[in-house]
Amino acid sequence: MIKNIQLNKTEKYIFLLVTVLNLIPVLQDKFFPTMDGAAHLYNSNIINELIFENNNLFELYFSFNEILVPNWIGHFLLSFFNFFFPAFIAEKILLLFYLIGLPYAFRKLIKTISSQNIGLSYFIFPFSYSFLFTLGFYNFSIAIILMLITLNYWIKNYNQQILNKKILILALLLTLTFFSHVFIFSLLMFFIGLHILFNLLYQSLSGSINFKKSIKQTLIKSGKLLIASFIPLLLLFFYFSTIHYANDHIFLEKQELIEWIKHIHPIISYNTTIEEAYTTKIFYILIVLVIISIYERINSIKKSFELRKEGENTLSKIKNILIESDFWMILTFIILFLYFVLPDSDYSSGFVSFRLCLLFFIFLIIWLSSQKFPKWLVWLSVIFLMFFHFKLNIYYSSVIKDLNKVVTNCESATEHIEPNSIVLPINYYDHWLSTHFSNYLGIDNPIVILENYELDVGYFPLKWNENYIPNTLLGNIESGKFLCRQWKSNKQNSRKSINYVFVLGDFPYELDSCNQAIKDVIQKNYDLIYKNESCNLFKIKYSKLTDD
Repeated sequence: MIKNIQLNKTEKYIFLLVTVLNLIPVLQDKFFPTMDGAAHLYNSNIINELIFENNNLFELYFSFNEILVPNWIGHFLLSFFNFFFPAFIAEKILLLFYLIGLPYAFRKLIKTISSQNIGLSYFIFPFSYSFLFTLGFYNFSIAIILMLITLNYWIKNYNQQILNKKILILALLLTLTFFSHVFIFSLLMFFIGLHILFNLLYQSLSGSINFKKSIKQTLIKSGKLLIASFIPLLLLFFYFSTIHYANDHIFLEKQELIEWIKHIHPIISYNTTIEEAYTTKIFYILIVLVIISIYERINSIKKSFELRKEGENTLSKIKNILIESDFWMILTFIILFLYFVLPDSDYSSGFVSFRLCLLFFIFLIIWLSSQKFPKWLVWLSVIFLMFFHFKLNIYYSSVIKDLNKVVTNCESATEHIEPNSIVLPINYYDHWLSTHFSNYLGIDNPIVILENYELDVGYFPLKWNENYIPNTLLGNIESGKFLCRQWKSNKQNSRKSINYVFVLGDFPYELDSCNQAIKDVIQKNYDLIYKNESCNLFKIKYSKLTDD
């Protein structure tokens, strides 16, 4: 007994150590560059400027979304932390919350389901640096943590009396999940509803309680769930009644979806060729455990039928064949089904297949944790898994180090930009993650950057203040003159000059006629005031050249 307690205590410290080592790619450099992370940081700074600084320039260009959109949690946290700390520290706190919260939320759920398989909680670590996380999908990532916490809370309290206090806690968890991500919230509600129905079926077949009592309990729990979820469900209704999605859908080929599963594509972040060498091996480990689980499950069903009396009817024979852990298996297969039938995108929101594939593997591990395995097999699997995972982390660290150099170069350029200036970014840098790197210019400096994808899509906290945006000019050229390069502007309003042009990378030697015309306008009206190996910064030659 004492020996087991000591082993459990030691294992807890090992899990903590792995969690800390897993933070290295995020902590090793000043920035953890992602595609959308810069935009999230920049918009958190805009939020603070609009609320606390009464910034007149910002009020011309930006306004709050009047719709209570789900993507608020990440921005709220970044804005809060950015109020007290520099932006890069604010982002670090958010990233640490995710990278510590995910493994421990997952571990808590595994412990609730099957504490003897706590070793399988280590399987979450390779999924912490998912492709979606490295894209900067912070709200989605936080929503997964909240989903795991909520499921754990629901299951732990399912067979207990649900008091008003517990309803309030459940309501808070569901509301926070809604404000993190609408897709995860919708799935979470479906999962909990399915859990209620599954338990009704399980209790009916097992005969643990009579059918009438089971129906009564199901109705009571369903009613309390509806009470707890009333506010987020109401918000969900208003959200979908105001947001209009495109009718066109993009479906991926079935063969491609199968390949994604074989190579665990959701955790391939930077280079498919390099990372597949490790993710495929992780897939093989999971497959071995799945095969063993299915084999044992089939054997247990056969034995259950053999133990039944010959004269029993079919319904009697299938009693006790359904076990509680089958809920997680059913859930896993439903997610897999959705993965193959739902579109990947509708041109306004996307990466649905990536999201479902990631969730499929997470719930597959949860189901595996509910099965019986020899301890030596579990820990041998964990050892191999950790080896492949940290090999991946070493590679991530090298990529992040290179990207951090680019971002710090961008940040150094902002020292030469006066506050409350208007900046037009142009990107010629040859890296697919650099799309929104220009937003790093505004994470601590109150400037208007005329590239902000969040304000265009309609499902983030901020939007463009379309009616009040000035007629914003590049030199003396209005937006719309160049088909290859446009920026936010309103010709009906007074004129304002673009004060700076930020070029990420260098102008290519060969330009098409449109980009060449832009370059000519910049060279005529702007002076190069700062240059480093990653970017060029141009400042307008004449102060307030065209401002009304």
